[in-house]
Amino acid sequence: MVMGLRESVRERYAQLGLDQEQFEELIATKTAELELLADQIAYDNRISMTRSWTSSHNGQPPGFMEQAEINKQAQQSAVEAVLTQLWEGHSEDDEPETEMTLDWVPHNDGGPLPPTDPEIEELAPKLWPDRVNDPRFLARAEMLLSERDAAGLSLPEGPSDPLSRRLAETVLAELADSDAMHERLRAQKP
Repeated sequence: MVMGLRESVRERYAQLGLDQEQFEELIATKTAELELLADQIAYDNRISMTRSWTSSHNGQPPGFMEQAEINKQAQQSAVEAVLTQLWEGHSEDDEPETEMTLDWVPHNDGGPLPPTDPEIEELAPKLWPDRVNDPRFLARAEMLLSERDAAGLSLPEGPSDPLSRRLAETVLAELADSDAMHERLRAQKP
């Protein structure tokens, strides 16, 4: 657990205008995501810093105390990177342009959904007619379709297109990962 991260997340998103339950869910989700990111960055930093130390010491690996210091520096650097990312593009004067609800917040990244092309919004329910009553699925599918479209990648032609099935599997896997993370967070609550 990264010390002070939850408080920083709470401060960063305080102006969203969410009700208390939605706000707490957003804070828990975003904090967990940033902690996972910090752990990954720290891990990568430790490997890089340990290799650098070893190469600068004629191939000798660091001793216990040196490795402890490398680990500490790697973690501090990771926390700084995550906090920088958290506050990137935000100023004290930022006010949300519209009142946001948790429906706008995808579970995988904790931020507002990017705007999608109206054609993409119409395409998603046509590709997955069995999911028209699943707003989480459709929102994530629209994001995935928009990302593919922006990258110049092909879009599925219809529900029977193999690409449509593969993208649906991707969306379902991401939602399952998100749900699993939420369950872990709920289990950790006192």
